[in-house]
Amino acid sequence: MNKKSAGLLFGAAVGAGFVWLVRQGVLELFERKRQIRVDKKGNTWRVYEKPIGVWLFSNEKVTWEVTNDNQSEDVKVSLANWREERGGDDAAVDSDPDPNDPDDPPQEGLSRVVPAGHKRKIRAKAKLAAYPFQTFEYDVYLNDQPAADPIVKLVL
Repeated sequence: MNKKSAGLLFGAAVGAGFVWLVRQGVLELFERKRQIRVDKKGNTWRVYEKPIGVWLFSNEKVTWEVTNDNQSEDVKVSLANWREERGGDDAAVDSDPDPNDPDDPPQEGLSRVVPAGHKRKIRAKAKLAAYPFQTFEYDVYLNDQPAADPIVKLVL
């Protein structure tokens, strides 16, 4: 193998490694979406699909797509009890509801009622980070009761 071929092979390997490392970001260049699935087992609401972590830049939008798999009852889903790794308790995001959202009932803050058997979106926009890699955790509340905690890390 000559030097030119070795250089090309090395460059391709480095490029492939870089793409592998940033694949989540590449897949979500335009919008960050996270899934939450909820259902009721007996008398207790539960989150059975938790959203994966997300890295956000300042003012970047994130949407939680909430699915209520219960076919008979509506549920209020809230993203609450925000905690910052250095001790703060402000949310990492601001509510950013879509003014043209046709789904009813509308989003209120970081909460939304999800009708039985339906999906609804909770939209938000990242705040300005106080320092690099500022990390937050939050809980998902179902009908104002904690359902999953700590749910996930959110990094600005």
